Amino acid sequence: MLATMLLAVRYLQQGRGAWAVFLVATITVTAHPLSLCLWGGLCLLPFLGPHGMSGRLGFWARALVPALVYLAGFFVASRLLARATCS
Repeated sequence: MLATMLLAVRYLQQGRGAWAVFLVATITVTAHPLSLCLWGGLCLLPFLGPHGMSGRLGFWARALVPALVYLAGFFVASRLLARATCS
């Protein structure tokens, strides 16, 4: 959770690396579900960031695609592991 917050602060200062913020936050949520409380604040990043209101759609596309790819891989690996151990 601290790494997610550190990356979010660095994004707000420098305006780069939004994809890393959401990827680390997604990994944190898969490790411990109580870290879902971070997502409320992370949804404010495009509004608080240095780019302001312009480019929000591009922000979400660049930020969420790596996190969604990780989640899809995590889901597939979990299903394959469950199938291998149950049979």
